[in-house]
Amino acid sequence: MAPALAQFERTYKDKVQIVEINLDENKPEAQQYQRYKTSQYIPETVVIRDGKAVAVKVGGLSLQQLVELVKP
Repeated sequence: MAPALAQFERTYKDKVQIVEINLDENKPEAQQYQRYKTSQYIPETVVIRDGKAVAVKVGGLSLQQLVELVKP
């Protein structure tokens, strides 16, 4: 998923904010997003719009899947 996420971030950097959280290493940062926790699976992608989780996908995603997730 890392290459697709990197490409997605380069393409949409002015429109979206990407936050990667390593639950083992960044516990204080992870706690900020704890309210969006939806499963026990890693990786998990959560799209947050206006403070609400509007889409959740578990597992690695392709670039096209990431693009589809953020469409309004």
